[in-house]
Amino acid sequence: MTLKSRYLLNMLGVSILHFFAFISFMLITGKMDRILVAIPINLILLVGVNLVGAWIFFMPIQKYLNGELELSRVVKRIHQLPWMSSAWACVLVSAETKNLAESKLMAGVEFIAKGELPIRGKTEAVKVYEVLPKR
Repeated sequence: MTLKSRYLLNMLGVSILHFFAFISFMLITGKMDRILVAIPINLILLVGVNLVGAWIFFMPIQKYLNGELELSRVVKRIHQLPWMSSAWACVLVSAETKNLAESKLMAGVEFIAKGELPIRGKTEAVKVYEVLPKR
């Protein structure tokens, strides 16, 4: 297996983790009938778009491995690849989660505010919610 294949396969791990988290959420809320809508969204966004982005991130490194670029021109990308990959995965999962939350997939779910968590000592805070099925 090539280095590029292993990298792309590792990037697919995001979609697998998100899919199981989403299944857990559906089980908790009792909305398993909506899974048929969630699967295509997960496949398109977290598999297809994720692989395209990962392929683009890895392209300079692949050019080096093919002998098309010198190491000095690729070192920066090698060092950036972990955080770029993490940021890309975060953006995709956030977009997919926001898309699902705004859709009718989450109808019948109640979000109850439980407090706030400070972010690095700043005045902004992340609201913490408990998710319950509506009665």
